[in-house]
Amino acid sequence: MDSEILSHGAFSLAPLAMIRLDLRKTRDLVADRKISLDGDQCYDNASVCALTNSVDILDLNSAAHSIVALDGKATPERVSHIIPEKLQKPFAKGLVALLHGKSFSIEGTVKSADGMDFPAQITGWIDTRSGGSDEVMIGITKLDQPRDSEKAAILGDLPMPQGSRCSGR
Repeated sequence: MDSEILSHGAFSLAPLAMIRLDLRKTRDLVADRKISLDGDQCYDNASVCALTNSVDILDLNSAAHSIVALDGKATPERVSHIIPEKLQKPFAKGLVALLHGKSFSIEGTVKSADGMDFPAQITGWIDTRSGGSDEVMIGITKLDQPRDSEKAAILGDLPMPQGSRCSGR
């Protein structure tokens, strides 16, 4: 059996919501703005918005589609449309971590396309099948119970964002 067919089938049928992202624009933005993984001053509202708006959605499996798009509606083109306000800054830091070859995990409340809030963990990792570091994956896992607080981890705890939501429209 062809491994590409097998892996695409596993991607499509996995119960974990998985979204394949393209970070080429993000890589250019990080280089242009000299955004570092450690420098908190690099993550002002404008930079966070620019980072989350720079990420294109390449593909998503059926579990992810059921979370981020309503039946009969178009799938969002950019990841900024699906990351809630409270998670935008840690997600932006996660994107930069991915560009440095590190994975990330954040937890918080996510709003599905139908408007329902649910506790979730968002995890990002490099898609090793793509042959480069510009294609990455994020997984969204619904949690049984909400955690006591929003949290994020990339080499340790990340501060929670303060500021406005990036609409990317």
